[in-house]
Amino acid sequence: MIIMQGMHLLFQNLDIRYHRSKKAEDIKERVEELQNEKHDSISRWQGPPSSMGYALPSVEYEELDSRKQNMEDVKKALEDSSATMVGVHGLAGMGKTTLIIKAINTLQSREPKLFDMVIMANVGKNPDIRKIQG
Repeated sequence: MIIMQGMHLLFQNLDIRYHRSKKAEDIKERVEELQNEKHDSISRWQGPPSSMGYALPSVEYEELDSRKQNMEDVKKALEDSSATMVGVHGLAGMGKTTLIIKAINTLQSREPKLFDMVIMANVGKNPDIRKIQG
């Protein structure tokens, strides 16, 4: 009986290994196909635009009475010359990113512009450091 259980586990392990090796072989073939394809364009960062208009794309923002104080707090934090970073946190889907974009665009539309460059990083629940660093 013990020999039969051992043989069953052995064959089950061989079956799993066979299927995984087939999957790995398929992935390898697909990678080789992609490497052999001719790619017409290369994507790379060209640097910041020469004339900074609005910092970020315009967004639809509905100013609610309950959010006016939040907007003022964010603008005040962005205008604080001693601040090197401003963080906004809250539940997903509450409009944090929209609020920040609107605040930055409002401040950047003034003359002189408040910032030469704006760098914004969305840091989620499980932050990916490589993605944040760009």
